[in-house]
Amino acid sequence: GLLCIIYYCAFLHIRLLKYRTLLRGGIAFGEYYCDDNTVFGPALAEAHDIESNISVYPRVVVSDYIVAHLKETKCFEGNNAYALVEKYKKPTSTNSISTEIRTLTEFAEDGCLYVDYFNAIEKMLLRRNEEKQKAIESFIREMLESCKTKPKVLSKYKWLSEYYTRKILKTTSMEE
Repeated sequence: GLLCIIYYCAFLHIRLLKYRTLLRGGIAFGEYYCDDNTVFGPALAEAHDIESNISVYPRVVVSDYIVAHLKETKCFEGNNAYALVEKYKKPTSTNSISTEIRTLTEFAEDGCLYVDYFNAIEKMLLRRNEEKQKAIESFIREMLESCKTKPKVLSKYKWLSEYYTRKILKTTSMEE
């Protein structure tokens, strides 16, 4: 289920960028209650706390509890090519899920794990679609310019610019 949520978050990020809309949130695990009118519980409270206090930038952050579980299952091990080849000699659903989770997430400088919506797959697709790539770059530039007098909002677009540049353009900064 986690892989589906991560995949959908990455897809949603890219889809919303097309409409010049950013997404931020948190993914938590635990109990909650919902009916037609109400949603509450510890998992919802944790996801809200992550979104409000940790995500801060346009990203979806995975809870520490889930990260600890992923580390226990050695999800983040085997990032080198030799280890991946060895894993796929004896494929299991756990191996492929771990590989996909590693492909669709990234650890940030602040130590949190977030959904990497400019992942290797999206990078390949954007490089094949110059119009879409230029639209994203234009949106980021416009927002950096229009938010110059709003430091709190500007920091979010600077983060997005640096993330996009690092993942897609591989140059120093769009601001230059």
